[in-house]
Amino acid sequence: DGSDDKVTMYGGETRDTGTANMQTFPVDADSIANFKQNGLTQSVTNEWQMMIEAHTFTYRLSREDRDFKVEFDLSKPVALPPAPWGY
Repeated sequence: DGSDDKVTMYGGETRDTGTANMQTFPVDADSIANFKQNGLTQSVTNEWQMMIEAHTFTYRLSREDRDFKVEFDLSKPVALPPAPWGY
C-alpha cells in the first residue's frame, strides 16, 4: 500500500575517504536506535557501500558475519515496470 515500514529511512553519511566512484556509509546513531527498538540488533554495525566501475553498479552491505554484494550490469537496459500504486 506504499506506507512506511517501521524500519525505513536508515543509513548514514559517507566517510571522507570515498572516491568519485565509491562511497561507504557506516550506520548512524538514529539507525542504530531504530534497529535496537525493532529487534534488529544484528544491524547495528552495518556498513553500506556503493560503487560504479565501467558498466557495473555495485551495492554492498557488510557487518559482522555478513558480506552481501549485488552487481548490476548497466550495459543491458531493461524495460520500466508499471508505476506503483497508481502513480
